[in-house]
Amino acid sequence: MWHKMTIKTKLLIAFLVIGLLPVLVVTGLSLSKASHALEEGSLDKLIAIQVGKIRHLEWYFKSLEAALKVTRDAPDTAKALQDLHQSFVAGGKSVDTTAWRQTAEKYDAALQDITKDNGWYDLFLIHEDGNVVY
Repeated sequence: MWHKMTIKTKLLIAFLVIGLLPVLVVTGLSLSKASHALEEGSLDKLIAIQVGKIRHLEWYFKSLEAALKVTRDAPDTAKALQDLHQSFVAGGKSVDTTAWRQTAEKYDAALQDITKDNGWYDLFLIHEDGNVVY
């Protein structure tokens, strides 16, 4: 087939191949660089988001820790924990006693205010021996 073509056709095909080859190479390189740049840009954005989330979580836990320390150190909270623990132990380590319920009712409003003021869904008072007394 190549032998049957005229020199004009052969030259035309040769020049087209020679002309298109660099275009194809440049196009391939450009696509590769563009793809790499897009991946790098996306990765940079994801890293920035990750750093932002980490900072937000660190801030959240620090503020939560500060609120817990204030709550822990409040005299009313310490008294509530002590009284609730005594009622808990006196009731055979049960919250299903009249004494514990009366003690809980005494402190419930203040403890609910602490919960609400801090935006917590609940508040647990845990004695140092590991018993959850409220």
